[in-house]
Amino acid sequence: LPIAKLAVITSYDLASNPKLKHKLMEQSWDLIICDESHYLKSRQTARTRAVFGYSRNVQGLVSKAKFLWCLSGTPAPNNYGELYPMLKAFGAWKQDYWAFLDRYTHWYDGPFGVQIKKGKNQPELKETLAPFMLRRKKEDVLPQLPKITFETVVVEPGLINEEIWFPNSVGQKDKELPRKLDEQRKVLEVLDQTVGMHVEEGIDAIRAAEKSLSTIRKWNGMLKIDAVAEMAAGALETGALEKLVIFCVHRDVVIRSEEHTSEHQSHSLISYAVFCL
Repeated sequence: LPIAKLAVITSYDLASNPKLKHKLMEQSWDLIICDESHYLKSRQTARTRAVFGYSRNVQGLVSKAKFLWCLSGTPAPNNYGELYPMLKAFGAWKQDYWAFLDRYTHWYDGPFGVQIKKGKNQPELKETLAPFMLRRKKEDVLPQLPKITFETVVVEPGLINEEIWFPNSVGQKDKELPRKLDEQRKVLEVLDQTVGMHVEEGIDAIRAAEKSLSTIRKWNGMLKIDAVAEMAAGALETGALEKLVIFCVHRDVVIRSEEHTSEHQSHSLISYAVFCL
């Protein structure tokens, strides 16, 4: 997603696409920021190779950047071996993967590949990380943050132009959208039953159904965005809020919020496609 030709935001999956990677490799970058960089913990995945590269002949996106920032709350979720791709990219480790495992882990080659039992030489590893890591604990930054408040606001649903936002639902496929919405509402009814489950089981059920709920999530986002944008504009105009970020799942919801912004020029809504509507 280009932003005024000053920055490019992309997902790891998109960056792994050969055509897009080739396009991104055509220019030099001042800075590459890898958010949630623990998704690059496996040296053999396409996303890790696209970003970090995997040989002198096949370089990654970071080779085109002056600076690299890797952001993560859990840089090595499972074992020390997962630090190798980042430390290699930073130049903190010059040898190969196997030498890294030998130095900092107890591992064996099992029937399902490399199995890492536990780490070792932790003080030395911390010393290796020190020049490259800036750690912030919750207790260090929490006093600087305002108190978090949560409020659920019920809004009236707006109108949706299906020809624009759901083009496949018109014409001969006239019944496709209602069918999808009905099916996905039934999935939501099943998910309601997970409330009484163990928390982890409920989260697993929601994750498993995430991809099958894309249409209804977009539909719900489009129903709400006009009312939410109107409410947000009012809060900005009265001074109740100085700044505002709207989180969304679908890009079309972001686009509609930007259209709403152009209709109300006095304030701009900052939209970034991530999670809420």
